[in-house]
Amino acid sequence: FEDGKLLFLRNWPYVYNLAKTDGSSTVKDTFKMAPLPGKSGPGASSLGGHNVAMSVYSKNKATVSDFLKFITSEETQRFYATQGS
Repeated sequence: FEDGKLLFLRNWPYVYNLAKTDGSSTVKDTFKMAPLPGKSGPGASSLGGHNVAMSVYSKNKATVSDFLKFITSEETQRFYATQGS
């Protein structure tokens, strides 16, 4: 992908950071991100991610809920996509 030989790439977020910052990347100023296509608009992925969840047996539901809101927030997701790799 970084050599400019692939049109599409669906991969882990670490690739975004490498493609933008790796000195040998030929696509660092030209590639973009887009949502996966869906039947009637943007689709959803079933692979990858942090796979976060809360157990119904958790004794700390409020803390878990706060964490889930944080880890799935747009700001946190943007960080992982652009800097967290």
